[in-house]
Amino acid sequence: MGYKIIAEFVPRPNKGYIDQLASNIINYVDCFDIPDLPMGLPSIDSISLSIYIKTVYSKCVFAHTRLYDINTLMLLSKGYTVKAFNIDVLVVTRGDKPRVGGIVQELTTEKAIEALRKHLPSLRIGAIISLRYSIKDILERLNIGADLFLVLRFHLSMLDKYIEVSRKAREKNIELYPYILVETDVNRGLMKGLGQPTIGINELEEVVSITRKYVDGYIVSCPMDGAGLVKALKILNNIRNQ
Repeated sequence: MGYKIIAEFVPRPNKGYIDQLASNIINYVDCFDIPDLPMGLPSIDSISLSIYIKTVYSKCVFAHTRLYDINTLMLLSKGYTVKAFNIDVLVVTRGDKPRVGGIVQELTTEKAIEALRKHLPSLRIGAIISLRYSIKDILERLNIGADLFLVLRFHLSMLDKYIEVSRKAREKNIELYPYILVETDVNRGLMKGLGQPTIGINELEEVVSITRKYVDGYIVSCPMDGAGLVKALKILNNIRNQ
């Protein structure tokens, strides 16, 4: 089948929105990637939404959990929940600083993975790497025990660095899923403010054609533009089916 197509599914406290978006994209994705309280704002819990998506839509789900908000007890509780409800991956990440309440300082990504491995050795665990760091730092991060990494700042301008990371990851049997941040006429103002490399909808075919042999899948994110997300997912499907 080739690379997996994964849609970033940002939780909103509105069940109607959740069902409408899921229905719109269900035929074009292999998995959903569900971040946990983006920007540190309260919303629907990512693992609760993951269970709903898994149960109702029978799709693979990557569920995130924010380490800024939890201690080891809560981390393990989330791990057992993910395992019991057959969520495919638990992604541990520090997250954005909370806008409500304080920060819990107990866990780093490394400590979280160590605790999960001890208590839930068969759990599939994901973490984050960013291509803004040096190649040395990124390659060291591959050794923290995650089964897969979601990759930030993915762009053709970073291709040489990404290819080197990809080669090392494959030697270690680690999967890589870069984010594609899709910029459209609808969300251009928002995307400019994110400070992240973006990819125009008309650039997708070139980017995917060049990079597809170095990835296990793409996580497609098109904030505030549902129609743009559907269009991007269709493009990735068309390329994969060629």
